[in-house]
Formats: sequence, C-alpha cells, structure tokens
Amino acid sequence: MPLGYKYVERDADSQINWAEVGKNLSDVLLETKRVREEKKSAIDQGIRESLNTLATAPQGVNQDVNNFTNNYTSDMSAQILLDKKLLQSGQMDLKDWTLRQQNYKDGTDQMFNLSKTYQEKSKEIMDGIDNNEIQSALGLHNMGTIEGFTNFNNSRATINSVGDGKVSLALYENKIIDGKEVRVLSKNNMPVNVLLGQIHNQPKKFNVEGATAATAKAFGSRFQAVYKAASTVGSGTITELLGIDAMRKYPQFKGIVDEMNTAINDQVDSYFAGNPLKVISVLGENTGNYNSSSFTYDKDEAAKDKKKILLTIDPRTQTATMDINAPHYKEQYKEATEWTKRSLMSKLDSEAKVSTTSQSQLQERRAPTEAENKRKEDDKKSADAANMIGKLYYGDKAQVESSISYFKGIKDKDGVPIFDEIYRTPQGLKVILANGTEENISFKDKTQEDFIRAAGPLLAGELDVNTALERGSYKKGAKFNTSVEGQGRNVKPNETYEKYLQENLDSNLIGMSEGDAIASIQKLAEIGGFTAEQVSPGVDEIEITRPARKVGTTEVPAVSKVFSFDESSPGTQEVVKKQIIQFLKINAVGSIVTKSLSGYSPTSKKPTPKKKIIEGF
Repeated sequence: MPLGYKYVERDADSQINWAEVGKNLSDVLLETKRVREEKKSAIDQGIRESLNTLATAPQGVNQDVNNFTNNYTSDMSAQILLDKKLLQSGQMDLKDWTLRQQNYKDGTDQMFNLSKTYQEKSKEIMDGIDNNEIQSALGLHNMGTIEGFTNFNNSRATINSVGDGKVSLALYENKIIDGKEVRVLSKNNMPVNVLLGQIHNQPKKFNVEGATAATAKAFGSRFQAVYKAASTVGSGTITELLGIDAMRKYPQFKGIVDEMNTAINDQVDSYFAGNPLKVISVLGENTGNYNSSSFTYDKDEAAKDKKKILLTIDPRTQTATMDINAPHYKEQYKEATEWTKRSLMSKLDSEAKVSTTSQSQLQERRAPTEAENKRKEDDKKSADAANMIGKLYYGDKAQVESSISYFKGIKDKDGVPIFDEIYRTPQGLKVILANGTEENISFKDKTQEDFIRAAGPLLAGELDVNTALERGSYKKGAKFNTSVEGQGRNVKPNETYEKYLQENLDSNLIGMSEGDAIASIQKLAEIGGFTAEQVSPGVDEIEITRPARKVGTTEVPAVSKVFSFDESSPGTQEVVKKQIIQFLKINAVGSIVTKSLSGYSPTSKKPTPKKKIIEGF
C-alpha cells in the first residue's frame, strides 16, 4: 500500500524507548523517596536520642538542683517536639532546624557541666588573684556572676525559642503583681557558653608598675635633657617642669617640655591601645576608686553612675570586657591614663634628685637616699639573676641545677613559690608557673646575651637584666652546652594540703556524732584558713567556713558548706570524707597552707603542722 504524502519512516534507533524512560523515571522517584525516608529516619533517630538524654538527666540529693534539672528537661523536650512539627509542616527549613538541634545539644552539655567546671577552676582563679596575676576586681565580679547563675534555687535555664536555640541561664526576681509578691524571671540572663568563657578566660592583671618603670629607663636622652633643664632652673621635680604651669614658669624650655610630654602621652596611650581590659585593670587594681561591685551590664545603671563600669561580652573570647561605647568610658579612660602618667612621672622623679637651687649644689656629697639604696640592691639582684640565667645556657649539670634551685626559691609577698616547674633541655627552657601557665624559651639561634634578654622578664620579673648585661654581670664568651638537662618542681600548696588531709582525715570520723568529730575536723580545717562549727545542738551537721578576707583593696566573700555526720554506711562515710577534702582543697588560702604545713612532707608518717596562721583575716 502506498505511504502517505510526505511521510518519512524513522530509523529504528531514533525512536523513543518509552519503556526505558518509564523505568528511569520510576528509579528517580524511588531514589528520591529513599533519600527522603533516610533523612526522615535520621531526624527521628536524632530526636529520640535527644529526648532520651533529657529523660536520663542526672539527679542528686539536692532538691533545688533536681527541680532545676526537671524544669529544664521538660522545657527542652517540649521545644524539640515543637521544632519537629514546624519542620514537618514546612514552617522551618532543615538548615535552621539542624543549627538549633546542635545548639540544644551543646547548651545541654555545657549547662550540666557548668557547676562542676566552676568548682574545679575556682581554686585556680583565687590563687591567680592572690598572686596578682588575675585582676581582683573584675575576677571576683565574674566569680560572683557565675555563683549567682549556678545557684539553681534562684535561676532557671531558658531556650532562645525564636532565634538560634541557644541555652541561657536567667535569674528570678520578686515583683508585686495585683498586690501580691510573686517570683518571676528577670531580664538578667546570660548564655551558658558565655559563663563557661568567664571561667576559662580570666582577666590578666596589667603590671602597670613594671611597664612604667621600663619606660622610664628607656627614655634615655630625653630624660637627661629634661633632668638638666629641671636642675638648671631649680624646679623641685621633673613633674613640676612638665606640669601645666611649665610654659609660664620656664618658657625657655618649651621644646624640651613639649617633646617629653608628647612622648609620655604616646607611651601611655600605647599601653591601652585596643585592650580595654588594661583600662579595667588600672581602674580596679590601682586607682582605689573601683572594686568588684563597680561593674554592670545595665546601660541605664552605668549612665546614672560615673563609678559604674559598663561591661559587654567580647564575641571572640565570650568573656566580659569594657564597653568602649559606654556613657562614661572617656572619663574612665582618662582616669586610668592620668593615674598611669603619674606613676610614670614618679619613676622619672626617682631616677635622679633634682636640685632646688643650682646645678653645682647637685654635686655635693650627701648620704644615699632610700631610693638610691634600693636601686643598688636591685642592681645586685639583677646581676645575680643575669648570671644565673647565663648558667642555664652554658652550665654543666651541677650549674644548671644550681640555677634552677635559685629561681625555684623566688617567692611572692605571701611566701608562696612563683614557679612550679623549671625544666632545661638542649632545645630550650620550659617553665610552669604556680598558676599552671606554661612558658617556653628556645635556645635556637640565640647567643648567651640573647637568651638572657629573652628569659629575663619571665625568670627575673621586674629586675633589670639588660643593665646587668651592659655591666658584664655574666660569664662572657661561654659556649652553649648542647647536652645537659635539668629539672626542678615545686608542689602547689593545695596539693600538699590535699595529701595531708588524705593522711589525717579518717572516714570513721564521719560515723561519729558531730560533737565527737568537730574537734578533729577543726584542727584540720585551720590549716587552710577555715573554721568548723556545729550547725545546731543535737543535729549531726558541721559547717566549714573560709572567712571573708581582703586581697589588695578588694573584699573576698566568705565561703561555707554544711556536711552531715553519723552516717551508718561505710561507703557513704567515704563519700562525705572525699567531699570535705575537695571543699577544703579548692577553697583553702594558699599562703596560710604554706605557713601552716612548713616542713611537712607527704612521705612523713606523723606530720605535725605549725600553729595556724590567721594574718589577713
């Protein structure tokens, strides 16, 4: 039969295979369904695990903590289920849901570990404050903030349900509503990760005295020019020559005065550039006008009170720092810089005695001043330090160990060793300070002089090893010892106290009545600066307290805890014993422990501590 008009028959291989197309489409749909089902299954599994974690949250004997935990697990479980509904209905996309679930998990883990972490770090923090390494004012404020939020009787965990899902702690407050006092959540809240940041990242104290002393010595020719001018005109001090009335009194020295004042201003500003924590340090540690109660996160409160330092959270470190946009920041910054300038000027004044009459009278013989005698003593200490640091570079084993013993013997004003461990290897020096901070100084590509300069600030502190080098106070030309090793370590006071308690606190005491146990506990507690008292007659409970004390100009609050006695179970008695030891170890005053246990060695069988020391209370 003839074909139709203009019809062209197709080749077999150009025709569409609809069976194959159908199969491929079916495979795509099935794969899409499979992926969707796997994703749904993973989501459901993740939700089940989160809910199970919350359902098995830790419970203890403290009912306040249990109530806090139950409230949180109930709120978080409800929030997780609500997010699931929003995801399933399309009102929340998968990316946001995933972020929130991760924040829920992180926040839960962090919150349950917050109190434990704080207890573990609080002793280290207080030691840092005692040793002038951590700012006392801001450090104690941060500790008070953490203690407030971890008082689970007065706080509640909250969830940012309309944002990223991060977990925070909020404080309760009492309000009068309809004539009745009710307990409600306040606006005072803080994310858990920020509280952890406050624990792990403590504000370091700015050694302004050391900085200004170094600057005064570094001014060199500028200082000599100002000193000569001050002596020529007979001004009482260099400070007077550089004061606001200088131009009226001494117009002939305008160039010298302007140059020196500019140099001082620039140097002081450089101390604080980009570091508001140094401003806080000078305000809180040096001026005497601020303490741990001088900080606030409330802008309105800071605006009303010029002595309130407005804090903000640094997004990089998650720690508290000074808000440079605060209403009174400029005034407070000026207060810090003016104090620092006065400190620097006093160092310049003490560099040399300025004649009040004439230059020639300056040369008259006179008895050394107290400042000159101190400088002479410091010069000798600097020379000794430079010599001992040099031995770490070139010395044999005996010389290296002698040097390590020298630096291990350096103590702070309370008699506590500054260095915990010093270890010399052929590669360099490892130093662990009493607060646990580790510092390393390499020998690589260093001459003996280079090494002394590098190690001087760490090992010798404010002593001027550079001047000692210039005077040749070391063994010149000594070659580096490529093989010797040496080590020395100090035991921290709280570690010594813990071992002493373990040797002397018998768990059988816990099984006795409080009246029988209190005398023994009191003797052990006194070693760390504590008191121990019966809570009330007829009740087998004892309260151990570390009294309030002063650190510099800052009041450190008292710490106390009640322990139950007359426990019938040996296992429970051992638990209470460990709790008492842990409390005493964490909160002991290091300087008192050091004095009380002087001469005690953990290996001795019958250690006898000295009579308790109560200075500082």
